[in-house]
Amino acid sequence: MLNFRQHPPRALLRDDSGTAIIEFAYGLPLALMLLFGTIVFGDAIVLQRKVTNATRALADLTAQGESLASPGFTTVTLTSNVFQGAQLILSPYDITKSTLTISDYCEDSTGKITVMWSEYYVPGGTPTAKPVTSPVAPAISTNILPTPTSGTACITRSDVKYSYTPYIGNSWIAPFTIQDHIYMGARNAPDIPFTP
Repeated sequence: MLNFRQHPPRALLRDDSGTAIIEFAYGLPLALMLLFGTIVFGDAIVLQRKVTNATRALADLTAQGESLASPGFTTVTLTSNVFQGAQLILSPYDITKSTLTISDYCEDSTGKITVMWSEYYVPGGTPTAKPVTSPVAPAISTNILPTPTSGTACITRSDVKYSYTPYIGNSWIAPFTIQDHIYMGARNAPDIPFTP
């Protein structure tokens, strides 16, 4: 505490003994925002990699379908072999916030693309593969379709969507969706059959 007899009032103007605490008070909110922003950004990057890896695994397991579930997939084998395998990659994140989809498309000799089958999976409750209602065939570039062996060329597409809510700072960072998709052809057969 300043003694005004020893320090005249104009000495208060030159006194800088409290400067550090004032600078700290101004800098602390910015430092905390940078720290928490880095944590959330890093967590989102880790989840993005997991979504990409799950998408790849979903497509890869489906492409091997003729050997995993001969003569093709059923709702049960698709759920237990493919969707559950891709879902393991997303852990320890809350898998109930994810949606996994597999679609099979074939292009005929006229260039028309048809949805052969499309199933989605939302973990939680009694999870099971469910058909996509009114699936729409996307515009697929012809350079990613395999060379047709019997007049048609078929390819599968896997999609993974994750509704991400940051666990730190979720009051100032809105939830957003992290998603990825990939196309992959069947390994040892022209197409992957599916029986609901």
